[in-house]
Amino acid sequence: MSQVTGLVGGAAKFFEGKKMYKQASEAIDNFKWQELDSNPYDAVQVSTAGADLITEGADTVAATSVDAMAGGGARGLANLGRVQAYRNQVDRESAANIDQQYKAIQSLKAADEVQRRAMIENRQSNELQGYGQMMNVGMGMKHQGINDIYNTMAATEEQILKAAGMAATGGASAATGG
Repeated sequence: MSQVTGLVGGAAKFFEGKKMYKQASEAIDNFKWQELDSNPYDAVQVSTAGADLITEGADTVAATSVDAMAGGGARGLANLGRVQAYRNQVDRESAANIDQQYKAIQSLKAADEVQRRAMIENRQSNELQGYGQMMNVGMGMKHQGINDIYNTMAATEEQILKAAGMAATGGASAATGG
């Protein structure tokens, strides 16, 4: 009975290992790389509210200044260049503020993209490694099954040879000389 059990157990291990190996191989073949979702910073927009307020304030100051200069005659209008220079400076500062916001948003987007890619690649790598490990276990089980069958057959052969030897000597063992 132990020989039958050995053969059945070995065959079961072999076929279970073969099945596991095949499942892992199919899982690797059908593996779908995860697509990256949209970046959460894609919807973030540059705020122009601050720049608009500064521009509005500068426009008011410029208009008031021009009115005052117009009341001062030709000498007052001579300062018109300074008002325009102030106005240009405000425009440059507003543009710089908007540019800084844009750069900050782009930096956040890039940092998030790098982090998400690394996280997803790590997950996918771990998943593929698990499938590889499953293949290794399946292959090991197949080889164990083959070894179990071989060992059972070898033990059976040894018992048959021993029985044949006993029959040839009339039931006495070769060691007793009998």
